[in-house]
Amino acid sequence: MLKYSLNLVFRSKLRTFLTSLGITIAVVLLSLIIFGMNGFKDVITNEFTSRFTPNEIIVSSTNFLSFAGDMGDAEGEEEEVKEPELMTSALVKEIVELVKSFLQL
Repeated sequence: MLKYSLNLVFRSKLRTFLTSLGITIAVVLLSLIIFGMNGFKDVITNEFTSRFTPNEIIVSSTNFLSFAGDMGDAEGEEEEVKEPELMTSALVKEIVELVKSFLQL
């Protein structure tokens, strides 16, 4: 059986070479993709942590749908401008209570 399989491999050398080459290229490309994605994850994580602190929340009053052509916004309405509010421990407790009451529903 071994002699028969070796005979088949050596009889069609070009097909064996091309198959081996294809498998090698696929393994190398998959390895590059996997290691590249890990590096990409590190770059994204470093970028976010350098721009924002982990406990920082940014709330914007910008209408993110305005690029779609003023979906439902009336002309001439002025938005209320609010001053930035710092996250205090009392505010955190209030948010936690709201979440707890929401989860109990």
